[in-house]
Amino acid sequence: MSAQTIIFILHLVLAALYVPLVLNLIKRHAGLETSATFLSVYVLIGLFLDIAEGMWRGGLLYIASPQIANDFQIYGALTLSFILLMTVLSFVRRDVWTWVGVGVFWVLGLVLIGLNIFRLGDVIWQTGLFTLTSERLLPVWAALGWFVFTISGIVNVRAAHNSSKLPLFRNRLNYWVPVFLLIILNDVLILVGSPFPGNPIRLAAAALGSYIIVTHDPTDLREVARRVLTYIITTLVIVSFYVAGFSASQTVFNALPNYNPLLVGAGIALVLSLIFTPLLTVIRRWVNKWLNI
Repeated sequence: MSAQTIIFILHLVLAALYVPLVLNLIKRHAGLETSATFLSVYVLIGLFLDIAEGMWRGGLLYIASPQIANDFQIYGALTLSFILLMTVLSFVRRDVWTWVGVGVFWVLGLVLIGLNIFRLGDVIWQTGLFTLTSERLLPVWAALGWFVFTISGIVNVRAAHNSSKLPLFRNRLNYWVPVFLLIILNDVLILVGSPFPGNPIRLAAAALGSYIIVTHDPTDLREVARRVLTYIITTLVIVSFYVAGFSASQTVFNALPNYNPLLVGAGIALVLSLIFTPLLTVIRRWVNKWLNI
């Protein structure tokens, strides 16, 4: 089996992970049918983009150059950012038609640029460090649209969160922030020309978005953040303490004739085991204060 075939199979496996999300979203969700429909479309497009990328990387789909392949990913990111914005607007019960008009405007811009209606020259804008050519104007316009739709989605989520008085709804809105952060991380890699094969970060964002829609009362995000931060900080402190203690012991005791690094390491581990519980308590209290829990 060739390497290209293996790559294609791996992309198919990744694409298959989108299917349970679609099946979960097509169930009826009282009051959120429109959001579920939009996110289902998002998931399906992500699935087909993954398959198409797998076919290209597997040698089954011809694309003239990696640059053109990446441009297609930029157009895909633009499309998905618009659909995610529609999902969020439906979720927070806001009017979508204004943004539908903006989306039509952006598509019209793509068409006009693609057909070169304005008869632009080869070089559109040039500075000492940057040159925008007519050849790159289309993906740049798409990237700008991605930015507009993505930031608008975040703004609408935070505005709805600030205006809502319902604790459960506010908690669900909090979950959209990591969704957008994952999307930004995934798509920025595409925009800079270094996409992660298969875009698994996008899959994670879609899975989290699906969880928000299908779960009426998700776990308090602040509680999740508290636990994660507590254990991350505790782990970092313990590792730092161990490394610092072991390094210091080598500096101080290395000249001794009976120096035993295993014994020193065991001693440091014993000290860490004794201070772990009070250290965890202190860090948990600090994190709670920081998160206002």
